[in-house]
Amino acid sequence: MTGYTSIGLFLLAFLLPTITGHAQTHTLTPWKGSAYHIDDKYLQAGYGPHVFDGEFYGHIELEALDIELQPEDQTFPGVYERVQFGIIVRSKLDILEAGCYQISLNSDDGSVLWIDDELAISNDGHHQVRRVTDSIVLEAKTYDAKVWYYNAYYGGYALELDIDRIGPAESCPNVELSAPPEEPIVLIGAQLFNHGSYTIPRRGAEQFGKLAAQLKTMDIKKITIIGHTDDTGEEADNLVLSNRRAESVLSFLQSRVNLTGVEIVLLGKGESDPIADNSTRAGQVRNRRVEILVE
Repeated sequence: MTGYTSIGLFLLAFLLPTITGHAQTHTLTPWKGSAYHIDDKYLQAGYGPHVFDGEFYGHIELEALDIELQPEDQTFPGVYERVQFGIIVRSKLDILEAGCYQISLNSDDGSVLWIDDELAISNDGHHQVRRVTDSIVLEAKTYDAKVWYYNAYYGGYALELDIDRIGPAESCPNVELSAPPEEPIVLIGAQLFNHGSYTIPRRGAEQFGKLAAQLKTMDIKKITIIGHTDDTGEEADNLVLSNRRAESVLSFLQSRVNLTGVEIVLLGKGESDPIADNSTRAGQVRNRRVEILVE
């Protein structure tokens, strides 16, 4: 009698996923990585090239990214700071059944998921706990997964990633993309960058965030980002600054828009191409601009 019971339990355990419709469709290895300290000037900058200027420390290993909002007197696993830190962790995502997968990323402040170095979902931008959900078609193979997360201020921390197969590939939403505008997109104003800086501040992030939302709706083959400055300071310094600003804009957009396969051109023109009189404050503000050409 005991033998039959054991066989029955074995068969039940083998058939249960099929019976209940919850057959395993993917696996993730533990997430491993490290943390870095965020300087005051980058607290609201989100993801960008400055991330890799920081010194990484410690070792983080998480079985899963399933951390619900924790109180602010707790520290993130593997991190000695309660706030003002960022982490980068990596995992192997093994897709056992091809199809359309729904990805949900829940965090405070900001987080981004890349799959094989392609942007999968972005929850970047300083904010309270917020969940972002999107869908993606994945083949049956093993992918490299990478997550960046940062915690800038007190208020606790949260980082949750959910991946669920919702159907065959054809069930994924088919978004029809529009043609890019014929004229360049020009962003003007003192809010884009702080004076003499190439780090995108919170107010600038709002404007570039709106630009990213526009780009998501376009069928893009090529994008050219051109940085400009006013004539304050040395000409050579302004040329370098305009190039760094173009690089910052690209990093910002790449954390929110999938630009894989898109030809990218970065240009810095410094103070050489003004559109207003630099002898007035209003003219200087107009000359501190970024032009985006989308083809």
